[in-house]
Amino acid sequence: MVIDAAYSGDWSRLSIINSDQELWLQGFVQIGAVAHFFCGVAAGVISKGRGENSWISRASKATLVGTLTVFEVLFYTEDELASE
Repeated sequence: MVIDAAYSGDWSRLSIINSDQELWLQGFVQIGAVAHFFCGVAAGVISKGRGENSWISRASKATLVGTLTVFEVLFYTEDELASE
């Protein structure tokens, strides 16, 4: 929804948001994308450092989900998650 509001132009054309808010949302989306990228990198580095086989999937999940998955990687090994 935020990406649509930031880039489609429909929301400002329908006067739901103004053009300044649209520009602010574009910056917000870009910062969020960078933050998710770094979450993925952090999760992959931590998981690979532990010697886990699923480090690629854990890094991918963190890239998509963000901070919550990084905390999952920090506090649970892949073996602990598999046993739940």
